[in-house]
Amino acid sequence: MKKLSGIADRLKKDGKSNSDAVAQIDKVSHVVQEKATDVSAISEEQAVSIEAIAAANHTFADLAWKLQKDVSKFRR
Repeated sequence: MKKLSGIADRLKKDGKSNSDAVAQIDKVSHVVQEKATDVSAISEEQAVSIEAIAAANHTFADLAWKLQKDVSKFRR
């Protein structure tokens, strides 16, 4: 009977330990999910910034071409 009681106690402790481990895994998975969402949002913001930079570069190139064209009129 003592042996069964000891086994039951061990199973109870193991069950508690497993339950604690599952709770900890759940917490970590929520944190990972939040971080993944943050990374996704940052990636989207970065893509928008890159598009804005590309548009600005295009505008600068266009302005430089127009300026070169106007300056060449005075060189003649």
